[in-house]
Amino acid sequence: IEKLSPNSRITTRRRLHDYSQLHMVEAYQRLLPNYKIKLLHKDLIIKAHVDKTILKQKMIMIVDYSGSMNTKEKQEWVLALLMDRLKYVLKGEGELFFSYFTYVPSSLHFTHIHDREPVFNFWKTYKTTPNANGTDVGRIVKYIGEEIKMGKFHNLDVNLSSDKPELLVVNDGQDSIKTSAFTYKTNAVTLMQDNEELKELCKANHGRYVHISRDDKVHYE
Repeated sequence: IEKLSPNSRITTRRRLHDYSQLHMVEAYQRLLPNYKIKLLHKDLIIKAHVDKTILKQKMIMIVDYSGSMNTKEKQEWVLALLMDRLKYVLKGEGELFFSYFTYVPSSLHFTHIHDREPVFNFWKTYKTTPNANGTDVGRIVKYIGEEIKMGKFHNLDVNLSSDKPELLVVNDGQDSIKTSAFTYKTNAVTLMQDNEELKELCKANHGRYVHISRDDKVHYE
């Protein structure tokens, strides 16, 4: 976000918005043969002093912790997806809310990863040996959506009701989703096994669906 700030050292070039900004028009433009026409249409470029604020993208990522996820190939993909998300945290462009999930909301425990130190602390304790019995994606998505709507977020003292970060579900596509519709915008990545039910639910809720096949090909929907 850029806001005009006369005392700032940061400058940017932008189109004239108001005639009160005429003093910001660079001198060479006044010598243009069509200057008066450009002035009439506010078609001049000004050099404005601004303050810049960078807004971080907030992301929620939940990963299937059922026993069927306990294979080398699936865990390698999970780690690759996690590293991609954490890259934006390290660059100062994002915040990640991460949790494993199974079939009940009590299986969730979110970690808020917002800068460099939490990234490395999280990486030291990440587990690659899931062993739960199954998943209920529909129930988990509904619960997360309700928590955000009420201004709370499970075990974390944060209010995401104004941000409404998108949710990314990572699973192996083996379980039924157990819902007729998602009530919160959800994207999904399935590993090794395609899941038509999950695909249609994501698309119906304006989310994205990605399937990674056994031959490591990535299919976007």
